[in-house]
Amino acid sequence: MLIVLDRSGSMNSFAGCNTSPTCTRWNIARSSLSTMMNDNSGDIRFGLSTYPY
Repeated sequence: MLIVLDRSGSMNSFAGCNTSPTCTRWNIARSSLSTMMNDNSGDIRFGLSTYPY
């Protein structure tokens, strides 16, 4: 599975959940990726690409 992750400045915006410094789109994406990879370790081969480069 190839995951393409947005690295643009908009990922530092709050995700609407609250104004906590940890509630950015970037932190939510990182947490979600970590959970997905841990839950599927050994079952799925992952690749990661980012944009903009």
